[in-house]
Amino acid sequence: MKELIHIYHDSHQEGPYTIAQVQELIKNGSIAPFSLAWKEGMSEWLPLNRIVNAEETAAVVPPPLPSGDAPPEIPESRLYEKSPSVPAVAGPKGVGGWLLFFCICLTIIGPIGYLATLGNAWEETKDVVKDYPSFRTALLVTSIGCAILAVYGIYIGCTIWGGSPNGRKLAKQFLLTSLVVSIGLTLFCFFAIRYFPTVFFNAMAVEYVKSTVGTCMWFFIWWSYFKKSKRVRNTYGPEL
Repeated sequence: MKELIHIYHDSHQEGPYTIAQVQELIKNGSIAPFSLAWKEGMSEWLPLNRIVNAEETAAVVPPPLPSGDAPPEIPESRLYEKSPSVPAVAGPKGVGGWLLFFCICLTIIGPIGYLATLGNAWEETKDVVKDYPSFRTALLVTSIGCAILAVYGIYIGCTIWGGSPNGRKLAKQFLLTSLVVSIGLTLFCFFAIRYFPTVFFNAMAVEYVKSTVGTCMWFFIWWSYFKKSKRVRNTYGPEL
């Protein structure tokens, strides 16, 4: 019976293939001799050139088949044979370390920070709100936007903390959403106060810019973490 080989390529499993099919894949550049591979009887994945003879991975063109013959078909019963999963990169796994801290930020630290910041904003600008109704509108819209973002963050944080297999995807969705919402609220506030006295406008503009810069820094730090962290890779698998 022909040996069947599974290949791990481009972050997903392919096959099973016969030796002839493996040769053809190497020849056309679809896989490399050092691609991870597995065949029945093995306990772990190894580079292809360690489990198949060097001559068989040399991409030699096979001789033509005798007239009337066709390549042997792979029995359907063997197409679904199970192979061991590709081993994860060595390192930590599960919701812990910085991944746990991210969840705590979304579920505890973030909401508290939102409430404290908005409370101070309303208290410090209560006199301005009386004189400039448009500023009251801007502050109200900002408060609603931050409240929605805080609730969304609590949901995402609890979902990741609970062990969701889509944790990385959910985290990136939240990071993108928070960045877009922050920039959108800042632009709206600039529009709302555009006719205010110069001194007040400049003071508020500085605060809005500082808030947006902080959000951008938060975004890029955590976005890099979810792309490069070994814990994230080991917990959620290779990023497709």
